[in-house]
Amino acid sequence: MIFQLIDDHSRYAVASHVAWGETAKDAITVVDKAIAAHGVPQRLLSDNGAALNPSRRGQNGQLVAHVSRLGVEAITGKPHKPTTQGKNERFHQTLFRYLDKQPLAETLEELQAQVDAFDVIYNTERPHQGLPGRVTPRGVGGHPQSRSSSPQA
Repeated sequence: MIFQLIDDHSRYAVASHVAWGETAKDAITVVDKAIAAHGVPQRLLSDNGAALNPSRRGQNGQLVAHVSRLGVEAITGKPHKPTTQGKNERFHQTLFRYLDKQPLAETLEELQAQVDAFDVIYNTERPHQGLPGRVTPRGVGGHPQSRSSSPQA
């Protein structure tokens, strides 16, 4: 399972986390990784998976509780409306095409290293069809900044 967070405005790959399965613990791990690197976001859009945001099923999820304590609004896409998650789905597709060209990872650590390398290429080298001027996500104003260089408020 690969958890990925992207910035909705710039398509910037904020954080990725490789795990054995889709658990709330691993979802929280990728969110915390993103927050440590880029600061607390205003909103977090996810699908309706049990590990991510089961609120449409009348349940309170651990990830939703976690981000709510940080002041983040957790929102979900509408069921059976894949267009809401279109940017994320396209991002996954691009990652999987990249991974298909890599040596088969034998461990989670090897796969995480491949995903991390992809994130760097995606953010800094690969022009994006969906962005004005076909720039990289880093080339778009308003992308998340590294906390070490420019913390977000």
